[in-house]
Amino acid sequence: LTTVAIMLFSALWVPVVASATTLFEYLQSSLAFLFPPVVAVVLLGLFSQRITGKGAFTGLVVGHMVALGTFVLSRAYDVFTVHFLILAGVFLLVSAATATAVSLVTTPPTTEQVRALLWSRVRMAPLKHVSWYKDYRFQVVGLLALTAWLVWSFR
Repeated sequence: LTTVAIMLFSALWVPVVASATTLFEYLQSSLAFLFPPVVAVVLLGLFSQRITGKGAFTGLVVGHMVALGTFVLSRAYDVFTVHFLILAGVFLLVSAATATAVSLVTTPPTTEQVRALLWSRVRMAPLKHVSWYKDYRFQVVGLLALTAWLVWSFR
């Protein structure tokens, strides 16, 4: 039953994929509709002590519903002509605003509940008894350098 449902959905989704001028544009626009609410909630949860679980969940739901509605209106009815990268920023702001608003009207989490989840400079202290090549910070710099080189090479 699940296989049949996925096959039917895939067959119905073909016109959406075919409407994009390139496969890369389709992938980028799909990601711009899917991930901004997730990014908003993760960043708020990482840097804000006040964001609650209810706020995060509501931000995800509202952000994805706005993105879904915009996607349907732009693809099926050709209502929106706004570029998908601008829409991604709008979805991020809608999700962040919703998560923040709901969090402000709900009971805040205690410091003990969120201490381990929040970013802090203390965690950025040098790692003791770890070789430099095993230090995640050097690995991040290496990955960033590799990404920059790849982007530069294939421009």
